[in-house]
Amino acid sequence: MQTRKLLLVVLIILLVANGFSVASLNFLTPLVGSIEHLPIRLEALKSPGLILISQVGPFPIITILLFWFYRPLYIELKQLESEHLLSEGGKKRLLLIPLGTSLFGALGWLLGTLLFWAFAGLFGISLNWQMGIENKFTSAILGGVTFVITYYSSEFLLQKYAIPRVFRTDKVDQLGSMTRLSIRTRLMIFFFAASILPVTILTQIILNLNNYGSNILNRDLKFSILALSCTMILIAFVLTLLKSQAIHDPVAEMKAVVRNISDGEFNVFVPVRSSDELGELADGINSMARGLNERERLRDLFGRAVDPSVRDHLLSADVQMGGEILNVTVLFTDLQGFTASSEKRSPEEVVSWLNEYFESMSACVMKNGGIINKYIGDAIMAVFGAPHGN
Repeated sequence: MQTRKLLLVVLIILLVANGFSVASLNFLTPLVGSIEHLPIRLEALKSPGLILISQVGPFPIITILLFWFYRPLYIELKQLESEHLLSEGGKKRLLLIPLGTSLFGALGWLLGTLLFWAFAGLFGISLNWQMGIENKFTSAILGGVTFVITYYSSEFLLQKYAIPRVFRTDKVDQLGSMTRLSIRTRLMIFFFAASILPVTILTQIILNLNNYGSNILNRDLKFSILALSCTMILIAFVLTLLKSQAIHDPVAEMKAVVRNISDGEFNVFVPVRSSDELGELADGINSMARGLNERERLRDLFGRAVDPSVRDHLLSADVQMGGEILNVTVLFTDLQGFTASSEKRSPEEVVSWLNEYFESMSACVMKNGGIINKYIGDAIMAVFGAPHGN
């Protein structure tokens, strides 16, 4: 699925989510509003003109905002041969699609509430401030439903089809933190979807059934219901924080270690804190770090025995084990009168002089593409044209 087509699918998801919320309006209205205001609320639902203005009216505004949000990315994708060639701005906008589209969808319900209040009087419906609160509460619930459906559906599609195609070679962390929702933030969105939203709806329904004490128990349970709901939400919030911390800390540790490995520091270790997938991942990173550290140690030792270019060639995958035929040039150098000259100098002077000589000669050989094969007393054996040939 191409990313450009996926944008249209996300817009369809938003329309479906809004359609589901609109269809839920008739079902929720008798349940989440107070009983004394129920006749007026039902009367408002029977007014086609008011329903058209408040439920359909926000769509043109939201459509314009979505068009503004999507247009630069859509045009850029249309002009590119491949998604991974997107500009930095296009990639940032792509990562913002789930959250941005969901917020625009929820904003539509806020605009619908404002339009409902602005035009209710024109259709002979009298509203008071209590009904205003109830209306805003209902819109907030339906906006939350729209947000949750749109966010999780679009995020799933982008993670499965778009993001792997766009970020084949680029690093996500180079785009800035504003476009990347952390694990803790994602879990908080899940906390809203799985706890706050359903508990709030059920609380309002139970409060209506409580009916100020006119219930099966013949006593007002309002305080008990609210206390229980708040306790449930608080417990869910604490559990979400603990779980997010339990995931965030190991991931942060692994992220730091992987960054060190990418910088060439292999003597690192990730604490294994669990036996689940995170623990297996930490154990895998530790095994990889140990292997790279051992490889680097052997590479360093090997480089002390042979020329580094020969070492790198032998360690690469481009080595023919049966040998190769190359046209090379072998240079032998020797110092005339070295023995007689050495007899007149102290051992320290001879070593110092040879070191200076070998250093200058080695620089000349390497500058011209050769490698030092060996030092033999005062002689040098150098090879040109190997191991890669001319």
